[in-house]
Amino acid sequence: MEGKKKIVFAEDELLQRVCISDLLHGLGYVVYVFDNGKEAFEMIPKINERSGLDLLITDNMMPGMRGREIIMALNQEGYTFPILVVSTNDITKHVKYGGRLEFLQKPYSSDDIQEKVEGLIGKP
Repeated sequence: MEGKKKIVFAEDELLQRVCISDLLHGLGYVVYVFDNGKEAFEMIPKINERSGLDLLITDNMMPGMRGREIIMALNQEGYTFPILVVSTNDITKHVKYGGRLEFLQKPYSSDDIQEKVEGLIGKP
């Protein structure tokens, strides 16, 4: 895993979670997958400390902790890695974050998410 780009992916919809994590793994990224926001948020410091985190991809509407709440909490703690919000509603204009914050509207294609990820952190 050393040298590979690491992504945390928080998505409560099973089909989205499986398809996108499989796509990102297939492209060569290391992907940590979570089905709720609270669990993802709790693991981010551990992942970041252990191996560095390159990107967070998060849905907004999830159980435990919404994407918006994750972003606000990460901002308070001083994180600046890029975040990609994948949701039906663009929350990026309504939340403050010290790093790059982008939005991709659902539904999206595999090409759409690949383009966004590579635009944010480059190819694996």
